[in-house]
Amino acid sequence: MNKKKIIASSLVVALLMGYIPRFSFASESIGKNYRYYGDNRYLTSVEISKNGFKSADTVIIASGENYPDALCAAPLAKKFNAPILLVSKNSITNEVLQEIQRIGAKNVFIVGGKDVVSDDVKSKIQSLNINVMRVSGKDRYETSYEVAKLVNSDKVVLASGEDFPDALSVAPIAARMGWPILLTQKTICHKKLNSI
Repeated sequence: MNKKKIIASSLVVALLMGYIPRFSFASESIGKNYRYYGDNRYLTSVEISKNGFKSADTVIIASGENYPDALCAAPLAKKFNAPILLVSKNSITNEVLQEIQRIGAKNVFIVGGKDVVSDDVKSKIQSLNINVMRVSGKDRYETSYEVAKLVNSDKVVLASGEDFPDALSVAPIAARMGWPILLTQKTICHKKLNSI
């Protein structure tokens, strides 16, 4: 496979349980059990960012309406030491915009096409004088491929793009190891896999 080592998500979980990352949050809650939450998924992503980042040059924006792009973004977020903030297709909350400003982000990656995160959302972020780059393909599979190119590793994780549990389970390990997550269908692997 063009000198690439493909790691099946189930194998990764089985073999690398000792490598599950320990996230260091900036709050005083280290060593204690705390719940980070907001009134909805968008505000929860903001609360996680607030407790995990005092500052960050980069932010990852992904859809909060479906799972694939946000899951694929985990290794990209690790590479750029960036929080993942969720938006809906046609709107971004004031709290998300304020969080982007609070951490002093200069760059934003929007993971997903215009049908997932609209150009209206992109324009609102750009109005903060922030460089915005869209990372996308024609579907979730091609989007995961485009994210994988940015992560740039000699190993990849394959996980189903037809449902979320496997990709969700492996995302922390993939991020920790710097391995991009490529989404696949049950019997079809992305034709561009060999060109990463």
